[in-house]
Amino acid sequence: MSTIANDEIDDSIKRLGIRHDVSLKKLNTFGFDARAEYFATAQNDQHLVELLEYSRAKEWPVFVLGGGSNLVLTRDISGLVLCLGSQEINYARQPDGSIHVTAGAGVNWHALVMDTLDRGHTGLENLSLIPGTVGAAPVQNIGAYGVELVDRIVSLRAWHQPTRQFRTLNRVDCKFAYRDSLFKRERGDWIVVSVKFTIGGATTLVTTYASLAERLLHQNVSEVPTSRAVSQAAQPRNAWQCRKLFSQSNCHKRSVFAIGKSE
Repeated sequence: MSTIANDEIDDSIKRLGIRHDVSLKKLNTFGFDARAEYFATAQNDQHLVELLEYSRAKEWPVFVLGGGSNLVLTRDISGLVLCLGSQEINYARQPDGSIHVTAGAGVNWHALVMDTLDRGHTGLENLSLIPGTVGAAPVQNIGAYGVELVDRIVSLRAWHQPTRQFRTLNRVDCKFAYRDSLFKRERGDWIVVSVKFTIGGATTLVTTYASLAERLLHQNVSEVPTSRAVSQAAQPRNAWQCRKLFSQSNCHKRSVFAIGKSE
């Protein structure tokens, strides 16, 4: 990792909140003590653009770090490690009675699920306790117990690095497939900044998945379970499945890439 020269510590670095030589130990779930040459958290869209433009001018590679749950840091990261800091969650009732909830990329996924349940909205309960952030969720098209993100997403907003523009993409634009998406296939080109979901209204509980139905039965849940009961039944299995998928994947061989996103 290079040593920063005094003349490089200019007003822009200070103004943008860029820090030098930062430990990432608390920002990845395995606790690897890799270090970022530079680190910053984008607080809003304008801040994100300024950080990317500054990195471009300095010819720094950029690594976008989500929840750090699908990442083994085997070495320090050169250039800028960038986190998305938006924690906003906004709800809007639609004419058909459904709810559109828009969450910033920095929101913890499970925290979003719990927030929707606390407000009495059905739709995301099957996806409880899946690790990561809202911004990383579309990359993998996360799913569990018969529900995938594609079933609930309305649209998302993302920065398109090749054209240096913000774009709004609907469900079809995202090209979702099983644990796949446009953002995974074009990894490095996109930074998701917010995601809009449809929940509540006519959204019905999905409890037909065999192992989920069995867990509900073992928990002595009635024939008509609540969203909260489904969430509680889903959580142990989702946590175990995430660990299993990681152990079976090639994540341990994964190298750090420029303008990427970790889950």
